[in-house]
Amino acid sequence: MVCQAFPFPFGALRSPTSIVVRETDGGELPVQVRPVTRWPDGSLQTAVACFPASLGWGHRRGYSLHYGTDVKATATPAQPVRVQEAAEAVTIDTGRARFAISTKTGELLSTAEVGGRSLLPSGKPWCAEIVDDTGAVFTSAGETVESVEIAEAGPLRAIIVKRGKQRNAEGACLDYRYEYHVVAGEGGFRFFYTFSNTTESAGVHVRRISLKLPWDSRTHTVYVKRPEDSVPRRLSGNRLDAYQHFHNT
Repeated sequence: MVCQAFPFPFGALRSPTSIVVRETDGGELPVQVRPVTRWPDGSLQTAVACFPASLGWGHRRGYSLHYGTDVKATATPAQPVRVQEAAEAVTIDTGRARFAISTKTGELLSTAEVGGRSLLPSGKPWCAEIVDDTGAVFTSAGETVESVEIAEAGPLRAIIVKRGKQRNAEGACLDYRYEYHVVAGEGGFRFFYTFSNTTESAGVHVRRISLKLPWDSRTHTVYVKRPEDSVPRRLSGNRLDAYQHFHNT
């Protein structure tokens, strides 16, 4: 999947459906367009276009973007990603996997199925934890959610943003933000986790940042790939600790 932002001249593009992406042989590809900004007359100023792309190592392939009043997108994905919103959860189906994100509680996922098989152990939520220098634990578990937003709803990619409060035993809290990028036909998703302090004026000195990911090691194997890893490594235990690479990341 390739996603790229494009600028457009004043008045040149009125509708996202008037954008087409083609391969070098002229074949049209499915495209998903999200408007970002508009000109004063309502026409598109910038937009993000996503389309499927696959090529081997060392290979090159060209793509071209076409737009205008005489352009109409017609290609559709063979297996679109589907998003269903309900009172208790947002469910995303990629065709290969199915994930449910709670709108009430702060676990990373409510349910996860790949190939019809459940991946999450019952009664052991996946959540985020921060431990400060006193040993106090700020957790996203429980009814901590403030909002869940569907930023993109397919057909090629879904983006879900979940916000809430990580709390400790004394009630102090840190804001958290989960962002999920789910692509049609994939068995997993990209996950972005950030937190911020907007309530503790004295600051919070962090000792550890963790994603608690309990699973049944008898039936599942989990791998993780860090930026410095050349290949994924097998994970032992049920916790993934994050750490700071540089002063601002």
